[in-house]
Amino acid sequence: MAFDPKVALTEMAKGNSDALAFMWNLLGWVHTLDDLVDNDPPPPPERVLESHLCLIHTLGSNKFFIENHDKLFPLLVAGNLAHLESERYRKSDDVVYRMASQVLKSQYQDVFFYTAFLVGGFQHMIEMSRRFRDYHFDPVPPP
Repeated sequence: MAFDPKVALTEMAKGNSDALAFMWNLLGWVHTLDDLVDNDPPPPPERVLESHLCLIHTLGSNKFFIENHDKLFPLLVAGNLAHLESERYRKSDDVVYRMASQVLKSQYQDVFFYTAFLVGGFQHMIEMSRRFRDYHFDPVPPP
């Protein structure tokens, strides 16, 4: 079965509509940001602005995020650092580092799996990770 983000995030949220809205808007923003960083291809300005506005609205008003801010924000910081480092690794002469860059840039998934933990506990998080952890590998460019 092909990875379907709507199905995956819905199951991870386990009926919590605020958790689902948080993850959905974060996913849209993360993908738009990635397209801006690596220019593949640059997203249209409308998508950039919409994803930013949706995330700003979510972070300011979403009950799930507000209640779990102190737990989720460190994961967002770590995911941003991993994405930054993935760009450095992507340009390495070492093929292993170039491959690792593909995994690092997807560390934002941990926010989703931790959300699954918050709404459904440890076993739910494990099940969601086993079912939905996925990497969309870009072609590994030569150094």
